[in-house]
Amino acid sequence: MSDFCSLTKVVNADDWMSFNALLAKWFHTQPSEIDDMTVIDFIGWVDEANKQIEAQNKASEG
Repeated sequence: MSDFCSLTKVVNADDWMSFNALLAKWFHTQPSEIDDMTVIDFIGWVDEANKQIEAQNKASEG
């Protein structure tokens, strides 16, 4: 990640791994693609994945 040092100041290591796993599972994002993202892009994709998962869960409920 081009500004990884900035991200590590606001996201702990366990959350960082969970966010990476979320993007890998949901969007099939490769580690090299994540490494090339800015923090803003990374957080944006995590937010988008969470929105899509929430919408999918609501749709499956009824």
